Amino acid sequence: MGLRVSKVEVNNAVQEGKESKKSLRERSKSDLPFKGENTKQWDQLIRALLDWAGTTNDPFGTNEHPDLMERLQELWNEFFEDIKIDIADHPTVKKKVVVSGIWIEFGKRALKLLKRFFVQNPMYRNDPDARAELVAARLPHTRDGKKVIPFIYSDPEKLLCSWEDATLLDIFSYHVQRVGDALESNGPPSGALALSTAAYERALTLYKSGENAKELEVKDGEPNSSKRSKKHEFDTYWGAVARGYTASTSSIPAGKWTRIISYASSGQRTNSRQPSTLDVVDDVMEARANIPISDDEDEDNE
Repeated sequence: MGLRVSKVEVNNAVQEGKESKKSLRERSKSDLPFKGENTKQWDQLIRALLDWAGTTNDPFGTNEHPDLMERLQELWNEFFEDIKIDIADHPTVKKKVVVSGIWIEFGKRALKLLKRFFVQNPMYRNDPDARAELVAARLPHTRDGKKVIPFIYSDPEKLLCSWEDATLLDIFSYHVQRVGDALESNGPPSGALALSTAAYERALTLYKSGENAKELEVKDGEPNSSKRSKKHEFDTYWGAVARGYTASTSSIPAGKWTRIISYASSGQRTNSRQPSTLDVVDDVMEARANIPISDDEDEDNE
């Protein structure tokens, strides 16, 4: 998908001295070095930067990525070619394009979608044990002596159609929608899909007992308890999980990416969800990095 770049005529003299004397914390979008009529170009830049961030192997670490400032300067020159600035001299620009915070929305979306699935399904709505059984069957576990990660598959029992679980694609659709026509302008969104996968795994982990662990904390009156699991918040721990998944998502063939993005855009994928009882294990980082393309997908490699 290509980006449509619109050139704008801007008097550079108006932009001189635009960097505010406010503290960086106090600066807002109005302190950016362009006029209000350039908002469209700014939005295009943000979408393109998010697309780039979604291709990296460490989505949570985007703000510290060694290529961030260089990429941001390139995009500024592309979308604001009549406003000549050095991004390094305008910290407000970097502040307003902080992208790591956007990734938190993936965690929120995953938890919301999983809760909705349970509420809308009579089999699980009022049965925590049934929910716990389903979650155990979907989370990474050992099957026939081999670590598997069923929740990424459209058919989790037969492990077919990897990365095509309906809920996973719905989570990933947040990135597809947010990036818009900039999608894939920097390559396949392997980092964004890995982040979506980590967000989904975290949501399932929170429901491991059949109840949302975060909601239980609040009910117990301990929202800030020091005993809270590191897995509850979608932050550093899950950043490592996302990095583990990028080793697999980065090897997805082009044909499969076309299908994944099509499903995420249209919401057409549905699942086969049949619960089973399996032993859940935690040591699955190697498995996350080595998820095979299932047998039904060999044609995508051609």
